Amino acid sequence: MAGLIERYLDALEQDLDFDRRLARRVRAECADHLAEAVAAQAGLPPEAAEHRAVARMGPHRAIAASFAQDMLGRRADRLWLALLITFLATFLAMRLRTLGLAEAGADGIGSFAPLVDRYGFVAALAIGCGGWLALRRRIGRDAGGVRAVALVAAATLAALGVSIGAGVARAATVSAPDPLTLTIMAGSLAECGLLLWLMAQVQALRRQLRRTESLMAD
Repeated sequence: MAGLIERYLDALEQDLDFDRRLARRVRAECADHLAEAVAAQAGLPPEAAEHRAVARMGPHRAIAASFAQDMLGRRADRLWLALLITFLATFLAMRLRTLGLAEAGADGIGSFAPLVDRYGFVAALAIGCGGWLALRRRIGRDAGGVRAVALVAAATLAALGVSIGAGVARAATVSAPDPLTLTIMAGSLAECGLLLWLMAQVQALRRQLRRTESLMAD
C-alpha cells in the first residue's frame, strides 16, 4: 500500500504521536478500512481508487481528534483509579508507621512528623474525594472536565507528597533500625516511586489534552 494512502496513514499516525500504542492501533484499523475500500473499486485505476477511499475516510486530523478525545477520557478514568490505589497503599503504610514507629523520634522532627503524616493524608483524601464528587459527571466529556481532573490530581499528589515525606522523615529518625523499621523505610521509598509515577501520568494527561485541543481546533 503506497502512494496517497501511505501518506495519509503517516499523517494520521503523526497526529497521534503522543500515544504510540494508540497511533499504531488507529493506523492499522484505518489501513484495513482503506484497503477494503480500494478493493471494492476494482474497476478504477489504482490512484483514483486510493483517492476516493481517502476522500470517503475523511480528514486525518478529524479522525485523530475523535480517537484522541476518547482516549483522553479513558486516561482520566485510569488516573482516578490509580489515585484510589495510592490512597489505599498510603493509608496502609501510614498505619504500619504508626504501629512500628510509635516510640521513634519523640523529640525534634519525630515529635510532629506523625501529625504531618496524618493530616497530609487527610487533606489529600479530602481534595481527591471532593474533586471526584464534583467532576464525576464531566470526566472524559469535555476538555474543561479533563483539565479539572488533572488539577485535582496534582493538588492531591502534593498533599500526599507531604504525608509521604513526613513518613520518610519519621522513619529516618530511628537510630538502630530493626527488620520492621527497614520494611517501613522500604515501603516509604516505594510510596515515593508511586508518587513520581503518578506525577508523570498527570503530566502525560495534560500533554494529551493540549494535543487533543489542537486537533479539534482545526
